[in-house]
Amino acid sequence: MKLEFTKVSPSGNMTILIWSDVERAEQAKIANILMDCTYHLGAEQVGYVEESQNPKAIAHLQMMGGEFCGNATRSLAFMLVARKFPNILIENSIARFYLTVSGVEEPLEVEVECDNNNNPLSAKVQMPIYNNINSVCKKENVDLVSLEGISHIIVDNDKNPFNKDSYKDDFIEFRDNLNLQNKEAVGVMWKTVEEDNTISMEPVVWVKETDSYYYETSCGSGTVALALAIAKESSDIYQQFKIYQPSGKYILAIVERDDNKFLNAYIKGAVDIIAEGYCFI
Repeated sequence: MKLEFTKVSPSGNMTILIWSDVERAEQAKIANILMDCTYHLGAEQVGYVEESQNPKAIAHLQMMGGEFCGNATRSLAFMLVARKFPNILIENSIARFYLTVSGVEEPLEVEVECDNNNNPLSAKVQMPIYNNINSVCKKENVDLVSLEGISHIIVDNDKNPFNKDSYKDDFIEFRDNLNLQNKEAVGVMWKTVEEDNTISMEPVVWVKETDSYYYETSCGSGTVALALAIAKESSDIYQQFKIYQPSGKYILAIVERDDNKFLNAYIKGAVDIIAEGYCFI
Protein backbone atom coordinates (compact mmCIF):
# COMPACT_ATOMS: atom_id res chain seq x y z
CA MET A 1 0.00 0.00 0.00
CA LYS A 2 1.39 3.41 -1.05
CA LEU A 3 0.22 6.31 1.11
CA GLU A 4 0.73 10.04 0.74
CA PHE A 5 1.70 11.52 4.10
CA THR A 6 2.79 14.65 5.91
CA LYS A 7 4.62 14.45 9.24
CA VAL A 8 4.18 17.56 11.37
CA SER A 9 5.07 18.78 14.83
CA PRO A 10 2.34 20.90 16.47
CA SER A 11 4.17 22.30 19.52
CA GLY A 12 6.18 19.07 19.62
CA ASN A 13 3.29 16.54 19.37
CA MET A 14 4.60 14.47 16.43
CA THR A 15 1.67 13.72 14.11
CA ILE A 16 1.25 11.91 10.79
CA LEU A 17 -1.50 13.05 8.40
CA ILE A 18 -2.49 10.57 5.69
CA TRP A 19 -3.97 12.11 2.54
CA SER A 20 -4.68 8.82 0.73
CA ASP A 21 -7.95 6.92 1.05
CA VAL A 22 -7.81 4.22 3.73
CA GLU A 23 -10.74 2.07 4.79
CA ARG A 24 -11.88 2.91 8.33
CA ALA A 25 -11.56 -0.75 9.35
CA GLU A 26 -7.83 -0.66 8.49
CA GLN A 27 -6.93 2.73 9.97
CA ALA A 28 -6.02 1.66 13.50
CA LYS A 29 -3.86 -1.23 12.27
CA ILE A 30 -2.03 0.95 9.74
CA ALA A 31 -1.56 3.71 12.31
CA ASN A 32 0.25 1.32 14.67
CA ILE A 33 2.66 0.43 11.84
CA LEU A 34 3.26 4.08 10.91
CA MET A 35 3.88 5.14 14.53
CA ASP A 36 6.71 2.63 15.00
CA CYS A 37 9.86 4.75 15.18
CA THR A 38 12.19 1.80 14.54
CA TYR A 39 10.61 0.30 11.44
CA HIS A 40 8.53 3.15 10.03
CA LEU A 41 7.86 6.92 10.19
CA GLY A 42 7.49 7.25 13.96
CA ALA A 43 4.91 9.52 15.60
CA GLU A 44 2.58 9.81 18.58
CA GLN A 45 -0.64 9.76 16.55
CA VAL A 46 -2.06 9.37 13.06
CA GLY A 47 -4.97 11.17 11.42
CA TYR A 48 -6.62 10.41 8.06
CA VAL A 49 -7.82 13.30 5.88
CA GLU A 50 -11.23 12.63 4.34
CA GLU A 51 -14.01 14.55 2.64
CA SER A 52 -16.44 16.05 5.15
CA GLN A 53 -20.10 15.07 5.01
CA ASN A 54 -21.01 18.45 6.49
CA PRO A 55 -21.35 21.25 3.87
CA LYS A 56 -20.08 23.79 6.41
CA ALA A 57 -16.67 22.09 6.65
CA ILE A 58 -14.01 21.91 3.95
CA ALA A 59 -12.46 18.63 5.15
CA HIS A 60 -12.75 15.88 7.76
CA LEU A 61 -10.07 14.52 10.08
CA GLN A 62 -10.54 10.92 11.18
CA MET A 63 -8.18 10.02 14.00
CA MET A 64 -6.70 6.54 14.23
CA GLY A 65 -9.03 5.39 17.00
CA GLY A 66 -12.03 7.63 16.31
CA GLU A 67 -10.90 9.96 19.10
CA PHE A 68 -10.60 13.75 19.03
CA CYS A 69 -7.21 15.47 18.91
CA GLY A 70 -6.77 19.24 19.09
CA ASN A 71 -3.15 19.28 17.93
CA ALA A 72 -3.93 17.09 14.92
CA THR A 73 -6.85 19.39 14.05
CA ARG A 74 -4.54 22.40 14.22
CA SER A 75 -2.07 20.51 12.03
CA LEU A 76 -4.65 19.77 9.34
CA ALA A 77 -5.81 23.41 9.30
CA PHE A 78 -2.18 24.54 8.93
CA MET A 79 -1.48 22.08 6.12
CA LEU A 80 -4.63 22.92 4.16
CA VAL A 81 -3.46 26.54 4.02
CA ALA A 82 0.11 25.48 3.19
CA ARG A 83 -1.22 23.35 0.32
CA LYS A 84 -3.39 26.21 -1.00
CA PHE A 85 -6.53 24.12 -0.56
CA PRO A 86 -9.43 25.61 -2.58
CA ASN A 87 -12.19 27.68 -0.98
CA ILE A 88 -9.99 29.04 1.82
CA LEU A 89 -10.37 32.81 2.08
CA ILE A 90 -7.50 34.70 3.72
CA GLU A 91 -8.32 38.18 5.01
CA ASN A 92 -5.87 40.38 6.93
CA SER A 93 -3.45 37.45 7.08
CA ILE A 94 -6.01 35.19 8.83
CA ALA A 95 -7.67 32.15 7.22
CA ARG A 96 -10.92 31.10 8.89
CA PHE A 97 -12.84 27.94 8.04
CA TYR A 98 -14.46 24.84 9.53
CA LEU A 99 -13.37 21.22 9.87
CA THR A 100 -15.20 18.15 11.08
CA VAL A 101 -13.24 15.80 13.35
CA SER A 102 -13.81 12.32 14.71
CA GLY A 103 -15.19 12.21 18.23
CA VAL A 104 -16.99 15.55 17.77
CA GLU A 105 -20.51 16.07 16.43
CA GLU A 106 -20.41 19.70 15.24
CA PRO A 107 -17.89 21.36 12.87
CA LEU A 108 -15.05 23.19 14.61
CA GLU A 109 -13.87 26.66 13.62
CA VAL A 110 -10.15 27.02 12.91
CA GLU A 111 -7.98 30.07 12.32
CA VAL A 112 -4.59 30.03 10.60
CA GLU A 113 -2.33 33.05 10.96
CA CYS A 114 -0.31 33.75 7.80
CA ASP A 115 2.61 35.90 6.69
CA ASN A 116 2.41 38.52 3.93
CA ASN A 117 2.68 35.79 1.28
CA ASN A 118 -0.20 33.77 2.80
CA ASN A 119 2.15 31.11 4.14
CA PRO A 120 0.89 29.67 7.46
CA LEU A 121 2.62 30.60 10.73
CA SER A 122 0.39 29.18 13.47
CA ALA A 123 -3.01 27.56 13.89
CA LYS A 124 -5.84 28.02 16.38
CA VAL A 125 -8.78 25.68 16.89
CA GLN A 126 -12.05 25.90 18.76
CA MET A 127 -12.13 23.04 21.26
CA PRO A 128 -15.17 20.77 21.71
CA ILE A 129 -15.98 21.53 25.33
CA TYR A 130 -19.21 21.00 27.23
CA ASN A 131 -20.78 24.27 28.34
CA ASN A 132 -21.89 22.79 31.67
CA ILE A 133 -19.38 24.01 34.23
CA ASN A 134 -19.76 20.67 36.02
CA SER A 135 -18.01 18.99 33.08
CA VAL A 136 -15.06 19.78 35.32
CA CYS A 137 -15.45 18.05 38.67
CA LYS A 138 -13.43 16.80 41.63
CA LYS A 139 -13.18 13.03 41.99
CA GLU A 140 -10.76 10.92 44.03
CA ASN A 141 -8.57 14.01 44.73
CA VAL A 142 -8.13 14.76 41.01
CA ASP A 143 -9.96 16.95 38.48
CA LEU A 144 -11.95 15.03 35.87
CA VAL A 145 -12.56 17.04 32.70
CA SER A 146 -14.99 15.67 30.11
CA LEU A 147 -14.57 16.78 26.49
CA GLU A 148 -16.21 15.43 23.36
CA GLY A 149 -14.10 12.49 22.19
CA ILE A 150 -11.77 12.33 25.19
CA SER A 151 -11.74 12.61 28.99
CA HIS A 152 -8.81 14.01 30.96
CA ILE A 153 -7.68 13.43 34.53
CA ILE A 154 -5.75 16.38 36.00
CA VAL A 155 -3.26 15.29 38.66
CA ASP A 156 -1.27 17.56 40.96
CA ASN A 157 2.36 16.65 40.31
CA ASP A 158 3.36 17.77 43.82
CA LYS A 159 1.05 15.20 45.41
CA ASN A 160 1.34 12.41 42.82
CA PRO A 161 4.71 12.88 41.08
CA PHE A 162 5.07 11.86 37.45
CA ASN A 163 7.46 8.92 36.98
CA LYS A 164 8.78 8.10 33.51
CA ASP A 165 9.48 4.51 34.57
CA SER A 166 5.99 3.75 35.87
CA TYR A 167 3.64 6.18 34.11
CA LYS A 168 1.72 3.42 32.31
CA ASP A 169 0.91 1.62 35.56
CA ASP A 170 0.07 4.92 37.25
CA PHE A 171 -2.14 5.88 34.31
CA ILE A 172 -4.06 2.61 34.45
CA GLU A 173 -4.65 3.07 38.17
CA PHE A 174 -6.06 6.59 37.70
CA ARG A 175 -8.19 5.55 34.72
CA ASP A 176 -9.60 2.40 36.31
CA ASN A 177 -10.32 4.07 39.66
CA LEU A 178 -12.61 6.46 37.76
CA ASN A 179 -14.13 3.67 35.62
CA LEU A 180 -13.08 5.25 32.32
CA GLN A 181 -12.01 2.02 30.58
CA ASN A 182 -14.82 2.26 28.01
CA LYS A 183 -14.05 5.79 26.86
CA GLU A 184 -12.70 6.29 23.33
CA ALA A 185 -9.65 8.02 24.73
CA VAL A 186 -8.38 9.10 28.14
CA GLY A 187 -5.55 11.39 29.17
CA VAL A 188 -3.77 11.91 32.47
CA MET A 189 -2.15 15.33 32.81
CA TRP A 190 0.35 15.76 35.64
CA LYS A 191 0.31 19.54 36.24
CA THR A 192 2.97 21.70 37.88
CA VAL A 193 2.47 25.34 38.88
CA GLU A 194 5.69 27.13 39.80
CA GLU A 195 6.00 29.99 42.29
CA ASP A 196 6.04 32.48 39.40
CA ASN A 197 2.77 30.88 38.15
CA THR A 198 4.46 29.18 35.19
CA ILE A 199 2.30 26.19 34.26
CA SER A 200 3.63 22.96 32.77
CA MET A 201 2.32 19.44 32.37
CA GLU A 202 3.31 15.85 31.68
CA PRO A 203 0.68 14.30 29.36
CA VAL A 204 -0.02 10.61 28.88
CA VAL A 205 -2.82 9.58 26.48
CA TRP A 206 -4.44 6.19 25.94
CA VAL A 207 -6.55 5.41 22.85
CA LYS A 208 -8.86 2.43 23.30
CA GLU A 209 -9.02 1.35 19.64
CA THR A 210 -5.24 0.99 19.30
CA ASP A 211 -4.63 0.29 23.02
CA SER A 212 -1.71 2.72 22.80
CA TYR A 213 -0.22 4.58 25.77
CA TYR A 214 1.89 7.58 24.83
CA TYR A 215 3.84 9.98 26.96
CA GLU A 216 3.23 12.84 24.56
CA THR A 217 5.66 15.65 23.88
CA SER A 218 2.60 17.94 23.60
CA CYS A 219 -1.16 17.49 24.07
CA GLY A 220 -3.76 19.97 22.82
CA SER A 221 -6.90 18.52 24.38
CA GLY A 222 -5.03 17.97 27.66
CA THR A 223 -3.91 21.59 27.57
CA VAL A 224 -7.47 22.89 27.28
CA ALA A 225 -8.65 20.42 29.94
CA LEU A 226 -6.04 21.78 32.34
CA ALA A 227 -7.03 25.34 31.41
CA LEU A 228 -10.71 24.58 32.09
CA ALA A 229 -9.86 23.12 35.50
CA ILE A 230 -7.96 26.28 36.43
CA ALA A 231 -10.56 28.59 34.87
CA LYS A 232 -13.36 27.03 36.92
CA GLU A 233 -11.71 28.36 40.09
CA SER A 234 -11.93 31.96 38.84
CA SER A 235 -14.94 34.07 37.87
CA ASP A 236 -13.00 36.00 35.20
CA ILE A 237 -14.90 36.07 31.90
CA TYR A 238 -11.77 35.78 29.70
CA GLN A 239 -8.79 33.71 30.82
CA GLN A 240 -5.62 32.93 28.93
CA PHE A 241 -2.95 30.39 29.89
CA LYS A 242 0.49 29.66 28.46
CA ILE A 243 0.98 25.98 29.23
CA TYR A 244 4.43 24.46 28.66
CA GLN A 245 4.70 20.99 27.15
CA PRO A 246 7.42 18.33 27.59
CA SER A 247 8.78 19.48 24.20
CA GLY A 248 9.78 22.76 25.86
CA LYS A 249 7.27 24.63 23.69
CA TYR A 250 3.98 26.02 24.92
CA ILE A 251 0.39 25.97 23.77
CA LEU A 252 -1.77 29.01 24.39
CA ALA A 253 -5.16 28.07 25.87
CA ILE A 254 -8.06 30.55 25.96
CA VAL A 255 -11.22 30.02 28.03
CA GLU A 256 -14.31 32.23 27.91
CA ARG A 257 -16.99 31.78 30.59
CA ASP A 258 -19.78 33.53 32.44
CA ASP A 259 -21.09 33.00 35.96
CA ASN A 260 -22.79 29.70 35.19
CA LYS A 261 -21.12 28.02 32.23
CA PHE A 262 -18.17 27.74 29.89
CA LEU A 263 -18.76 29.60 26.63
CA ASN A 264 -15.78 28.78 24.40
CA ALA A 265 -12.27 27.39 24.57
CA TYR A 266 -9.41 27.53 22.06
CA ILE A 267 -5.83 26.39 21.69
CA LYS A 268 -3.23 28.12 19.55
CA GLY A 269 0.37 27.38 18.69
CA ALA A 270 3.03 26.79 16.07
CA VAL A 271 3.07 23.86 13.64
CA ASP A 272 6.32 22.68 12.03
CA ILE A 273 6.41 20.54 8.88
CA ILE A 274 8.91 17.69 9.39
CA ALA A 275 8.58 15.61 6.22
CA GLU A 276 6.15 14.74 3.45
CA GLY A 277 5.94 12.40 0.51
CA TYR A 278 4.95 8.74 0.12
CA CYS A 279 5.35 5.85 2.48
CA PHE A 280 4.75 2.13 1.99
CA ILE A 281 2.94 -0.46 4.07
